[in-house]
Amino acid sequence: MLLDPVDPNSTKVKLLRVWDKTKTFVARYQAVLEFAAYSLFLALLTLSATLTYPGESLHLHNDALTRAFADIPPYMSGGTSLHSIDTVTEFWNFVDDVILRNVLPDGNTVAGEGFFQRHVRILGQVKFRQIRVRNDTCSIPPEVQTYVKSCFSEFTAESEDQQTIQGLPDGGVWQEGEPGAGTFEGPSGIRYPASGFTAKSSSTHGAFKQLKELLQARGWLDSKSRAVFIDLLAYNPNINTISTIKIAVEFPVSGGALPILLIRSMPLGDLLADSRFNGSLASMSIVLSLLLIAIVFHAGLIRDQKMSWAKRPFNWLDMVIAALFIASFVFRLQPVQTFPKSSFPPGPSEFLDLEPQIRAASQFYNLFAVCVVMAWLRLLKFMSLVPFMGRLHRMMSRAFAPIFIWLVIVVVVLFGFSVAHMLAYGSKVDGFGTLRDSMFSLLRALLGDFNLDELTSQNRVLGALFFVSWVLFVFLIFMNVFTAILVESLYLTRKDGTADATVKQTFANIWEGFKSRMPRINNPFKRDEVVVGPGDAVVDVNEDGALNEFALAFKAVAERSKEGAAEQDDDNGVSAAGEGNEIQDSDNRATVLRKKAQQSWRASSADVTSSLATAGQLEAL
Repeated sequence: MLLDPVDPNSTKVKLLRVWDKTKTFVARYQAVLEFAAYSLFLALLTLSATLTYPGESLHLHNDALTRAFADIPPYMSGGTSLHSIDTVTEFWNFVDDVILRNVLPDGNTVAGEGFFQRHVRILGQVKFRQIRVRNDTCSIPPEVQTYVKSCFSEFTAESEDQQTIQGLPDGGVWQEGEPGAGTFEGPSGIRYPASGFTAKSSSTHGAFKQLKELLQARGWLDSKSRAVFIDLLAYNPNINTISTIKIAVEFPVSGGALPILLIRSMPLGDLLADSRFNGSLASMSIVLSLLLIAIVFHAGLIRDQKMSWAKRPFNWLDMVIAALFIASFVFRLQPVQTFPKSSFPPGPSEFLDLEPQIRAASQFYNLFAVCVVMAWLRLLKFMSLVPFMGRLHRMMSRAFAPIFIWLVIVVVVLFGFSVAHMLAYGSKVDGFGTLRDSMFSLLRALLGDFNLDELTSQNRVLGALFFVSWVLFVFLIFMNVFTAILVESLYLTRKDGTADATVKQTFANIWEGFKSRMPRINNPFKRDEVVVGPGDAVVDVNEDGALNEFALAFKAVAERSKEGAAEQDDDNGVSAAGEGNEIQDSDNRATVLRKKAQQSWRASSADVTSSLATAGQLEAL
C-alpha cells in the first residue's frame, strides 16, 4: 500500500517543526526560562498583595473600637469594664456603663460627642443571644442530693436547652442560626453554635435600654446560661470600613465569667467591588493564569517523569503554592458574591449579619499571607547559582534525616514535660491548665518568658526541679546536638565539593553560570561562513545550530563536485602534477566566487537567488 507523500511546505509540517524547535529550546534553556517566569510570577504576586492590603488605618480603627468597648470612658468613675465582668449582675452593669452610655448614648451626656458619633455609626439592630443547657445534663451523687437539687454541665450539642422561656415575648423562643453563620469558640475552648435564644432592638438609646431592662427583670440569664453574646454592626465613613462587633461572656461550669471581644473589619469597597478591589482582582487573575499554565506544565512532567517527579521537593512546593492561591482567590470573591446589596444599609428595624462575608475576607488574608511566604521561600531554589548557597542547600538536604529524628526526640521530651507541668500546676498557675497551654508555656520559657517565682511558690521542690531540668535538656543537650548535626553535614558537604570561593570568584561564577544558561542572541549580519579548500568545510559562525540557505546550497554543490571529481579521476587518469595545477586554479577561482557570494548575501539577506546562482557556478569547477 502506497502512502501519499507529505508536502514539506504544508502548514501542519511547519507547525510540527516549530513545536519541535520550541521543545528543544525550552529543554536547553529550562533554568533561565524558569527563573524568568518565576520572577514575573513573584513580582505580580507581590503587586497583588500590595493592592489588597487595606493599610494601617484598618488596624488603628480596630484598636479604637477595642478601647471603646473594653475600657471605661474617661468621664465615668467606678463603672464596670468588659474584663472586670465576673457575674451575671456585672454583665448587666457593663451594658449600662459602656454600651448605653458610650456606644448608644442618648445625646444628653458627654458621650453624645464621643467616638461613636464623630467617627463610627451603629447600623441596624443590636442583637442579644444566649446559649443554655438543660438541668438533667449531669448527675448528682446520692450523698449530697439532700443539699443540691440541680446541676448544669458544660455545653454540648446534646445538652443544649431549647425549651421556651416563659414570660418573654422577645428572647424567650429558641431559634436556629443563620445559614453560614458558623460557630464561635469561647475562651474555654468550647465551640458554640449560631442558634440560641435571641432578642433584638433598634440601635437607639431608648429602645435598647427598654429591652435590656426587660431581660434583666425577667431573669433572662440564670444558672442554665453558658454564654451570652451582643452583636453589632458598625461603619466608619472616614475610612469607608465596615466592622462586625461581638461581645461574648462565657459562664463556665467552674463559676465566674470569661469575657472576650471580637472585632472583624474590612473595607466596604471589598464588598461593593470598587476600583481598588477590581485592580487587585485583575492582578490576581493574571497570577492565576500563570499558575494554571504552571499546573499544565507540571502535568506534562508527571506524564513524562512519573515517580521521579515526586522525588523533587520543589515540585510539591509549587503545587502547595498553587492550591493556596486558588483557595485565597475563591475567598476573595466570596464576600462580593454573597453580599446582600439590596439590604445594605440596614434600617433601624433590620439586623444585617455580615459575619460570613467578613470571616471569608479574614480567611483570604490568612491564606494569601501563607502563599506569599512560601512563594518567596521557593526563590531559594535559584540560589544554587551561588556556590555557597548551593553548598548550603546540599548541606540541609544531607542533614534532613538526622534533624527529623532529632525533632521527634524533642517533641517526645516536650510532651513529657508538658504533662508533668499540667499535673503539678494546672490548677494553680495560669498557663498550664491544658496540655496545649502547657506546651506553649514551656516553649515561651525557652525565649525568656517565664515566672519562676510563681512556680516555686506553688511547689518549692518541683518548681525548681522541673524548670532546671527543662532548660538543661533543651539548651545544653538538644541545641548542642542540633549544632553538631549541622556542623557534620557542612563538613561532609565541603569534603565532597570544592573550597570556598572569594567574593570576586563568587560573582564571576554566578555570571558564567548565568551566561551558560542564557540562549545566544544571533547576529543578523553574521552569516554562516563557507570555506573552500581541503575538505570543503562549512562553518556555523553564529552558532545557532543551523546553516543558512547559502551554506546548505554550497555544501550540496561541494559534495556533488567531490563525487564528480572522483569519477573523472578514475576514468581519465589525470596526472598528479596537472591535477595539482588544476586544483590550484580552481581554488583561486573558488575564492573569488566565494567573496562575491558573501558580498551578495550581505547586500540583501532576503535575496537568496543571486547567491545560489553564484554558488551554482562552483559546480562547473
